[in-house]
Amino acid sequence: MANPLLDEFYRFNKNGIYQDIAYPFEASAQLRAVLASLSENQQLCFVLTASGSLQGTVVVGNPPGWRVLVNGTPIYLLLEVESMSAQERETLAANIHSQLLATRLYYGRRLDILEYWRKPDDEFNRPELYASDDALERSAYLARLIQTHCPSVRSALEVGCNIGRNLNYLHSQLGLEVAALEISAHALELLKATYPGIANIALYDGDAAVRIAEIGNDRYDLVYSMAVLMHMHPDSPASLWEDIARVANTHVITIENESMGSDRNWVRNYEAVFTALGLKQIHAETPPENLSEFGGYVTRIFATS
Repeated sequence: MANPLLDEFYRFNKNGIYQDIAYPFEASAQLRAVLASLSENQQLCFVLTASGSLQGTVVVGNPPGWRVLVNGTPIYLLLEVESMSAQERETLAANIHSQLLATRLYYGRRLDILEYWRKPDDEFNRPELYASDDALERSAYLARLIQTHCPSVRSALEVGCNIGRNLNYLHSQLGLEVAALEISAHALELLKATYPGIANIALYDGDAAVRIAEIGNDRYDLVYSMAVLMHMHPDSPASLWEDIARVANTHVITIENESMGSDRNWVRNYEAVFTALGLKQIHAETPPENLSEFGGYVTRIFATS
């Protein structure tokens, strides 16, 4: 599946004045406030300065360049179109667009993000990639955290299990009762084929924010996530975080990127998220350097009481 947030950038309509990025985006609270302050004929534009930084400006009318539809309102990426080739314009506009996504002024819609995760088939997130031998060290790292800091844990629920590599490791190496929330039916099919030893565990398929509400209080000793909660859209219901704390009997572990955003990655401080719900952080660390995929990540372990 193509990345809808970036690939849609190149599907545009030409009318001689501007080019439309057809994919509709959601505005951040900051951007919504700016748009609400504009008069009827004013337009918000973004340009790159000579130093390469983004600069916002307000103009009257429809300027030349590209525009992005955000909450039904066009946002312009102003370009010096006459002096540039088509390829140069596309490259520059894509740069501006990518920077605006990174700053979270606007972002993809929650339903579109969920649709992507139902069956990603790019070179970064295809479920088949998660079963490699190289990735086993990530599962071993998780197991060491549990043994060291949560030795009483006997059951675990993973938020976003993908193909089930972590679950299989915790079940086979630590003997834990395991279960998972996972939006991708394709990934769960692969789980059953790849790891038959956990094929019959409890698998809650679908949107994690919806399915976790069906699980009883204190049902699993541990609820954990590895590079999943960071993909939860800002419009995800607040009950998701409350339910994670509610379902966890003794511990919550988050291994998440807290420093770098992307078009599908929202930066959060998970200490703030879960301590606000009454959990106590008992350990935090930067993952080992040999786990290069975890650059910018923070590992946090919380006790529920």
